[in-house]
Amino acid sequence: MKKNNSRKVKIWGLVSVIWFLIVYAATMTGSSYSKDTAAFIWLALIPLAIGWGIYFIKKN
Repeated sequence: MKKNNSRKVKIWGLVSVIWFLIVYAATMTGSSYSKDTAAFIWLALIPLAIGWGIYFIKKN
């Protein structure tokens, strides 16, 4: 793996973690009535899974 590619992967990994935490804080904190699990799944988990899935498919 090239060093430049490795650096890009680390940066995008960090961006993914930050995105995940921001969406979690926005959708899952607060009282039990304001937690929105469906929004968390659609805004955080599915885009990250699709994006990293595409990366791993292209890598191989």
